[in-house]
Amino acid sequence: PEAAPAAAPAEAPAPAVEAPPAKFVIFLPERVDLMWFWYYYTDVQQYFVQGAVEKALVNAGMEVVDLATCDAFKEGGSITEVTNPAEAIKKAKELGASYAVVGQASAIKASENVAYGVTVVRANADANARILRIRDGKMMSTEEATAQGNGQSAQGATQDALKNVGRVIGSKIAAAAKRACTEP
Repeated sequence: PEAAPAAAPAEAPAPAVEAPPAKFVIFLPERVDLMWFWYYYTDVQQYFVQGAVEKALVNAGMEVVDLATCDAFKEGGSITEVTNPAEAIKKAKELGASYAVVGQASAIKASENVAYGVTVVRANADANARILRIRDGKMMSTEEATAQGNGQSAQGATQDALKNVGRVIGSKIAAAAKRACTEP
C-alpha cells in the first residue's frame, strides 16, 4: 500500500487588520442673543459647548480633531461653513475626519431680579447637533438639550447656561458616537 501524501502545512490565518479609529470633528458655534462665538470667524473666541462635546468624546475613547490647532479655516470665512451640513462635511473631509458633529447652541437671558441687594440673572440655553458620517453623508444621530444658568450678569448667566447645556449634549453625543461607530 502506498502512503498517503503528507498534508500541506496549514496556512496561518492572516492577521486581522484593525480599522483606523473613528475620528470626529466638532462644529458647534454658540450664539448669545444675536452674537455668534466660535474658534474662527468671530471677534471673541468662546466655545463652552464645543469644548464639552470634545471632552465627552475624548473621555469615551474617541479621536477628536483639535480645531484650535488646525489651519483649515481661512480669513474671510463664515459661520455658515460649519453650520451648513454640506459645507461642514467638506471641511471634515479636509481634516481627515470619519464623522462630523454639526449643530449650534444658543443662550438668552430669561430673567433678572434683585434679592437682598444682589442681582440674580437667569438664562436658558439650548443645543442641537447631529452626527454625520463623512463617507456618505448619512445622519447617524440627532440630539437636543436644554439647560438653565445663573449669574450676577447676563454674560455670566448665559455662559453658565451654555456650560450646563454643553455637559448634557456632550453626554448624549458621546453615547450616540459609540453607537455610530459600531454601525457598518
